Parts: sequence; structure tokens; C-alpha cells
Amino acid sequence: MAEPEKNFFQQGIDGFSSVIQSAVELAKHVGWPLTVLIALGAACFFVWWKWKEIKELPGIEPIVAGFKRKPIPRASAGRLTIAVTHLARDNKDREHETLLRDELQQFEGIELVQPVDRKLDDGDRKKAEEDARGLLKQTEADVLIWGGVISLGGKSAMRDLHSPNMHATAR
Repeated sequence: MAEPEKNFFQQGIDGFSSVIQSAVELAKHVGWPLTVLIALGAACFFVWWKWKEIKELPGIEPIVAGFKRKPIPRASAGRLTIAVTHLARDNKDREHETLLRDELQQFEGIELVQPVDRKLDDGDRKKAEEDARGLLKQTEADVLIWGGVISLGGKSAMRDLHSPNMHATAR
């Protein structure tokens, strides 16, 4: 008489049990530290091999973005310093941020802080303002410029997230 077909969970449990048994057998021969190292190496290889599929899974993008995020730059003392965050809804090449930074560099007597690798959430004005004050404190700049980009019919403009002007937070 044939065995009944196992469901998805039973197959998963059987697969996990066989992996554990294999690890125990390997550890008998080479020890646990080397077994753990081999398992980590195999996991890294699997992630590398399947990265195109893995990066599309829910929740992976914010984790990767956190690793790619640059530290907050600091302003130098003695000059008027301005920091600019990434603009919400700017295109992937950050054209509006680049234009804004370029225009600010034309003013004599100010120093631009290296780009602040943060984008303020435009869903909650109060939280965005709190975050802006925190970033201003971290950068030690005199002014932090933040906001967003609106687009309509192929045309776009930089805007404060909730009113017609870009927003600046100052110390």
C-alpha cells in the first residue's frame, strides 16, 4: 500500500530535518565551527545566485537601502553652511536636487554640506519637521533645505511638501 502524499508543510519539515541531520553528520567529521562556516558560505552563495528574485521580495528594499545609506555629513564652522536633503518624488537621477545644489553654489560666502542621504517623509508634516530639525542638528549646518517635487503634464517644480515654497529649517 502506497504512503499518502505529504502536504507542503510536511515536506518542509522533512526537508529541514534532513538538513539538520546532514549538519550533525558534517559536524562529527569537521567540528561545529567549520560546519557553521560552511552553512554561512552556502547561504551567501544562494543569496548571490538568486539575488534577482530575492531583491523583489517584500521588505528587502528597505533593508538594502539601509546598508547603502551614507552617513550624515558634518558642516564646517566659521561659514554659513547649507545642507540639502534628497527631495521627495525627485526622479532617480535627482535632477531637481542637483539643480538646487548648483544654484546654491553660485552664492558667495556660503558653503554647501555634502548631500544628505536622507529623504523626509511627506505623509506627516509634523514628523517631517521633527526629522528636519534632527538632521539639522546632526549636520551642524545653519540651514537645511528639504521638500519635494511636483509634476504635471511633463513639467515639474520643487515644492515644500505641504505649501507652495521649498522648506528650510534653520538653527
